[in-house]
Amino acid sequence: MSYFRSHNALSRTGSLLFVFCCSLFSVVHAQMRWDGEAGDGQWSTASNWQGDKLPEAMDQVLLDNSLVSSSFTVTLPPGSAAVTVASIVITPGGSNTIQLVLQASNTATPALSTSGDVYGLILNKGAVFMNASGSTGAASLLIHDSLRINNGGQYIHHTRSSHAVMLRLLSRSPGTERGVFVFDVPGGGYTIATTGRTYGTLILDASASGSTAASPFTVNGDLVIKQGVKLQLDITAATTIRGQYIQEGGVFNLASQANSNTVFVQGNCLQTAGSIVASANARPSLVFNGQQLQQVQLTGITNQINIGIDNSTGIQLMAPLTIPYKLQLQNGTVHAGGFLVTLLPGAILVADSLPNNKFIDGALRKEGLPAETYTMFPIGSGQTKRWLSLHNASGNYTALFTNANPASLATAPPSQLHHTSALEYWTLKADAQGAGGANVELSFNNVNSGGITDMATLRVAQLQSGSWTTIGNTATSGSAGAAGSVISEAVATIAGEQFFTLASATTQNPLPINLLSFTAAAHEPEILLKWSMAASSQPAAIELQWANEQQTYTTLARFHPAPGQVNYSYTDKNVLTGKRYYRLKTITADGAVDYSEVLVVLSKAAPMPLQLYNAVGSSRPMLRLGATETGQASIEVYDMMGRLVCRQTTMLQRGSNLIAIQLPPAFSGMYAVRLLRPGFATLITTGMSISK
Repeated sequence: MSYFRSHNALSRTGSLLFVFCCSLFSVVHAQMRWDGEAGDGQWSTASNWQGDKLPEAMDQVLLDNSLVSSSFTVTLPPGSAAVTVASIVITPGGSNTIQLVLQASNTATPALSTSGDVYGLILNKGAVFMNASGSTGAASLLIHDSLRINNGGQYIHHTRSSHAVMLRLLSRSPGTERGVFVFDVPGGGYTIATTGRTYGTLILDASASGSTAASPFTVNGDLVIKQGVKLQLDITAATTIRGQYIQEGGVFNLASQANSNTVFVQGNCLQTAGSIVASANARPSLVFNGQQLQQVQLTGITNQINIGIDNSTGIQLMAPLTIPYKLQLQNGTVHAGGFLVTLLPGAILVADSLPNNKFIDGALRKEGLPAETYTMFPIGSGQTKRWLSLHNASGNYTALFTNANPASLATAPPSQLHHTSALEYWTLKADAQGAGGANVELSFNNVNSGGITDMATLRVAQLQSGSWTTIGNTATSGSAGAAGSVISEAVATIAGEQFFTLASATTQNPLPINLLSFTAAAHEPEILLKWSMAASSQPAAIELQWANEQQTYTTLARFHPAPGQVNYSYTDKNVLTGKRYYRLKTITADGAVDYSEVLVVLSKAAPMPLQLYNAVGSSRPMLRLGATETGQASIEVYDMMGRLVCRQTTMLQRGSNLIAIQLPPAFSGMYAVRLLRPGFATLITTGMSISK
C-alpha cells in the first residue's frame, strides 16, 4: 500500500486545529543522515544510516539528498515500536520527494516523538509525512516544541489518532502559508480541532465521511474540500480563508446550528462541484473581502446564505452566479464577464443607488417579481454604474446596460422626440410570464450621460418598430447637472427583448446629441484627430480644443458642419513634448454647449493605431493598438446593432500591442471597438470590417 499523496490530495474526514511557534533551530548532539544503503527503506535498518548506526533519542535526523540523489521513502517501524529523536528535518533537493511514513501496522501512542527545544519536525518543499498510524485514541505523533510545514511541504493525517496536541504546536511563521495539512481520516465523522488555530493550506479528503469545526479558525493558504467531504461549522464567530477556497465536491455547511457566523474569503473562490449550505434557521454569510480582483465560481449555493462583496477592486465571475437568498454589494463591482447573475424568487439584493462602484457589470436577472412598487437593477458597464428600476412589475426580468450609441439599433428617425442619447441604452428582457403595466426608471449621472440640463423635457424612450419613441416622463429624481433618474409612463407590454434609452423632447439635455466617435493618433511630429457626428443631430458649430498638462484649453479650430456631414479630421502640427489633452466643444443653434470626453496623447511617442483584422493562420481576429503608457485596459467589441459581442481585460504595454479577440466562431461582419483605460479618454473606432 502506498501512502504517498500529492499536494492536491485531500483529507478524508477531518477538522482543523493549529498553533504556531517561532524559534531558531539548535543542533543537539549528532546529526544522522540517511544513505539508504540497505535498499529496503526501513528506518530500523542500521545500514540505511550514515555510519551504520540507528538514530538515538538526542540525535538530529536529516533526510535530504546529500547522500541519495533521487526521491526516496523512509518507513518507521511497525507494531508497537516507538521512535524518539531530538528532531527531524526533511529537505529534498530539486524536484525530488522524500516521504516519511508511519504505517497502519503501528499502534504505539506515541509511535514517533521528538524532544528538541525548537522545531521538532520541519517539512520543507517536497517533504511528505504520511501518518497512517493504526491507533484510534491517543496521539501517535508527539512533538516537544514546534511543527513547521514550510511552503511545498505536506503532512497527511491518515489516522483516527488524536491530532489536537500536535496542532497546538503548528507554526504559522511566514513561509508556511502554502505548507499543506491534509485530513484524510479513514472511517466515519471526525472533529477537526480549530480553537484559535491557524493553518497554512488545509485540504479535506474524506470520502463518505463528515468533519465538524466547533470554533473559529484561520487558513493562511487555501481551503480545499474534496469529493465526499462534509464540513460543517458549529461556530458563532468569523472564519477567515486568506488564500483560495476550492471545492471539488462534498458539502460545506457554513452553519450547522442557528448561527449567523461569517466566512471571509480573500483569494479566489473556485467551486466546481458540491454545495454550500446552511442548516435551518441559520443566516451565515460568505463574504469576499480580498484586496485584489477575486475570481469567483459559485455553482452550488443553497439555503439562506448571504453572499457579500466587500472588495473595492471587485470580483470577476468565472461562471453564472445564482442567488437563492441574498446578495449584498457592500463595496466593489461584480464583473460578470458575460455570465448571468440571477436572483431566484424571494431573493434579496442589497445595494445603494448612489455609490458608483456597487453594481453588476453585466446582465442581472430577477425572478418572481410580485408586482412590487419598486425593484432596482444595480447594473452598469466597466467603470460606469447606470441602474434601471421597474415599478409595479411582475414576472421574470433580465436587465443589461450597454455603453454604446443607441442610434445603431434604430432604422428610422426618433418619434415625438428631438433627440436621444448617443452614449447608452438599456436592454430589458421579460420571460413569457412578464406582465405589462410596469413603469421603467432610467438613471443619469451628469457628464457620464452626456449632460442633463432640463428635467421637464427629459424622456424615457423605447425602441418601437425600429424607431426610438417617447414613453414619457411621469416623475424625476435628482437634479439637472448632477445625478438622478426619470420614470416612464406605464409600458403596455414588456415581452421578449426591449430596448430603452434617455431622450429629450427639445434641444435641452445634450445626452450628447452629436458625437459618435473621437480618436487621436500620434504620427510624429504631428497628431491626427478624427471624429464622427450623427447626421440626424448636427450642432451649429464644433470647436476642437487642446490643453497642456495644466489643463488650460485653447481652441485649435472651429467647424460649421455642412448638411449631412458626418466625418471630420484635423492634424495638429504644433506639437510639443509631453502630454496633450484634446476635447470637442459642440454648440447647438440655440446656444447650448456640450463637451466630449478628453483624449490624452503623449507626444514624441510611438503611434497609437486601433485596428481589428484577421491574422493569417489564426482562428481569432487580432486587435492591433498602441499605448503611451503601460496599464490595464478593457476592450469591448460591438456588432452594428450595438450589441456587445465580446468584452475582455488586458494589460497594455507602452508601444505596440497585438491582442487576440475572443469573438464567437462565426465572426465575419462589421464591428465597433471600444477601448477603456482608467485615467484616459475612451477610444471608439467604428465600422471595422472583418471576415473569417
